[in-house]
Amino acid sequence: MTRTSRTGPASQLTATEEAIGATRARLLNTLRSPATTSALAQQYAVTPGAVPQHLGALYRARLLTRQRSGRAVLYQTSDLGLALLGVHVRNINTSTSVEDYQALVER
Repeated sequence: MTRTSRTGPASQLTATEEAIGATRARLLNTLRSPATTSALAQQYAVTPGAVPQHLGALYRARLLTRQRSGRAVLYQTSDLGLALLGVHVRNINTSTSVEDYQALVER
């Protein structure tokens, strides 16, 4: 079987899906904007208990950052996660916090 070569964001997501699984790749892409576990569960139409396992694996792999905001915890794709998605990031730092990332983007 011959594979067709594709380039661009869609093919990058496909490559990421092959590396970490389709569900985790979609979560990583979605979390380019911060979100809570509840918001993700609602967006993906799953129970809130189904999301933390995936978030935990992505967090342990340093592909996500997390930050407490009151009673909620916000998750967001880290610079390393963005690089995996093929998003150009200056000065990749796997320990970047949400505030550090926002400051980097605002520059």
